[in-house]
Amino acid sequence: MKSKLLYVLDLIGMSLSQFRLKFLNKQLLKENKEYIYERSIEYGFVLDILSENKSLKVLDCGTGSNSFGATLQHCGYLVTATDFKSGSYWSFFENRHIPVVDDDITNSKIKANSYDAAICISTIEHIPDYVNAFKGLCNAVKPGGIVIVTCPYTHDEYYNNVYKHPDSDKLSDNFKYIAQSFSDKEVNEFVNNNPVSILKRIYFKGWEGKFWRTGHRIDFPIKVDNKEEANGICLAFRKQ
Repeated sequence: MKSKLLYVLDLIGMSLSQFRLKFLNKQLLKENKEYIYERSIEYGFVLDILSENKSLKVLDCGTGSNSFGATLQHCGYLVTATDFKSGSYWSFFENRHIPVVDDDITNSKIKANSYDAAICISTIEHIPDYVNAFKGLCNAVKPGGIVIVTCPYTHDEYYNNVYKHPDSDKLSDNFKYIAQSFSDKEVNEFVNNNPVSILKRIYFKGWEGKFWRTGHRIDFPIKVDNKEEANGICLAFRKQ
């Protein structure tokens, strides 16, 4: 009886999901959008690092509503997705792809030294207490494990909220949270204040201005070799 009920519920869920996806797809096709997001660079970086380092058990911190955690599962990784949902703006982001554990990475309840890798994709810049957020990521992984962070970046200047920058785009006014841009100073502090070393980094550029969301959007974000040209960064750290 129980198995039949689960089967019926599964069919109902699949039908509703397909209806929703078809509706959303029609809406997207009407937008005539001419650009893609920086995720194309960030996700490629994450997949390469996880594969190269044989990181099977992965903590996906700040998963939001996206499907990347589920994509990692489809690749065979053992994924725990987390986000800070209780009483926060992020509680409105429902994930339909993977179960999400309610956890505040700045004061995490995740068991220490329990993951091969922790990833934090375009999330740490939205956390005011980014120092303890990074500590939480480091604490979650085993010695020898990997911490991957991607975020806005300006090599010579930290900016506390690019959405409020005088040159930011109009859409930035609608965001109800901050987006910090980190400099080499903050990156060096990640290393100096935690038991990690930088394994790999790549720079990218998604906007023509100095800071993220300033100047014109670059329709297809590009990797750059010169950090002075970058306004985004992908970082992989190895825990000692």
